[in-house]
This record gives sequence, C-alpha cells and structure tokens, in this order.
Amino acid sequence: MRQSSFSCIRIGIAALLVPFALPGNSPGQAPHSASSAISRAGMSMPRGKAKKEQRKSGRAVTPESIVRISRIEVDPARISEYLVLVAECGRKSMAQESGVLLMYSMQEKRHPERIAVLEIYADRAAYEHHIKTSHFRKYKQNSLAMVRKLELIDQNPLVPEMKMK
Repeated sequence: MRQSSFSCIRIGIAALLVPFALPGNSPGQAPHSASSAISRAGMSMPRGKAKKEQRKSGRAVTPESIVRISRIEVDPARISEYLVLVAECGRKSMAQESGVLLMYSMQEKRHPERIAVLEIYADRAAYEHHIKTSHFRKYKQNSLAMVRKLELIDQNPLVPEMKMK
C-alpha cells in the first residue's frame, strides 16, 4: 500500500517538473509546453473517452486557445456591487458566447476584496468577440471605479484535454 502511494506522489512530482527539468530548458528560459515536455520525456497523454467527447463538442483547449487568470482587487466598500456585475457577465458569457469555454469567478475567503477569474477562450477571435459584447462592456464600464488593481496573467495549460466533470 505504501509503495503505490509513494509511486503516485513521485509520478505527480515528476509530471510537474517535466517542463523545467528536460534538456532544452535552461534557467531563465521559458519552459516548453506541457504536451511537448511530456512527449520528450517518452510519456504519452491519455487518449480516452473524455478526449473524444471534447472533440465532438468542439470545446477542447487547443494551442490557439487563450487561457488566462484575471486577478482583481476591488474597493471593499463596493464589493457587493462588483460581485453582481462579475456574476452577470460570467453567466451571460457562458450562455451566449460559444467561444467562451470557461468563465469561472472566485473570491478569496480571507480577503473578499480579491477576485480571480479563470477565463478560457477558444481562440483570439473568441476573446476579441467577448470584449465587444454588450454584457462585457456593461461590466467594464460599471466596474471601472470599483477596481483598484487588475492583473491579466496568460497561462499555458499543463493538461489541455482536462475538463470539469
């Protein structure tokens, strides 16, 4: 029992280190993508039912996808107003925009004025469409005075075929 638990941990840590530990990644150089790192390590990514379902639905993350975390710090006196705006924009984005694959808003428990939004767009065109929609423009215009700090952090997905259950 202990042996298999240790193996799982070792495999998990190795998978996390793969993009940084392989030849071709020198200190200070951006790591290669997770899929190329896994391939160079001689491992293969799972090709099961979930991947087939994603291909059928057209909702898989691809190299053209935009994956971003938006970190937002809101004026604490206006947090209630802000939460209404961000929730409305997220719901409408998911319901009305086929190119928005995920719009998931979160609030820190210890610092409720800190919001994070995980955004996944099918591609650059989907993102450009999103920022022109009436619900996004309403959110942006009405939240400008509430937002103290905004940080947009683009990400490289480590397991692009992963999806929520």
